[in-house]
Amino acid sequence: MVEVNVTIEPQSLAYLKKLTDMPSQVPRAVQRGLDAGLEIVKNNLLNKRLSGQGPFPVAQHRLGEVTGLLKATVYARSVLQGSKVIGYIGAEAPYAGVHEYGAVISAKNAPFLVFKVLGRTVRTKEVTIPARAPFTTEVESEETEFLIADRIVGEVLELGKEE
Repeated sequence: MVEVNVTIEPQSLAYLKKLTDMPSQVPRAVQRGLDAGLEIVKNNLLNKRLSGQGPFPVAQHRLGEVTGLLKATVYARSVLQGSKVIGYIGAEAPYAGVHEYGAVISAKNAPFLVFKVLGRTVRTKEVTIPARAPFTTEVESEETEFLIADRIVGEVLELGKEE
């Protein structure tokens, strides 16, 4: 009987171990890529859609900056649930949803709503605030789709590289 001895270099063993561990590392790599992409999307949103002197036409999906509260409360984060990665981008300002989805505001405790617009006092029973959708517009853009995919793929490909 012939005995064959095979010696595997420590470097090769380390690489084989890395390949074995890779499936468990993929979700974390996806999360790192998503986090990197969302941070860029957040900055694009802040600079392109939530800044400047408004008012802007509704079709531009942009809001002028008045107090800075909306801009200051924008967040981007991801959550890893098992092998599933979920990304979130939003704002904690109480009126963020009104600007995103629109709203009809009616006088309830008084006969009229009273407010100022461009220095003029307005009295009305109801006001319609149109949906401007700055978040949806930025998140659903082709640029965002490419950007996030690029960051995720980059992180996953890094798993296969030797250290």
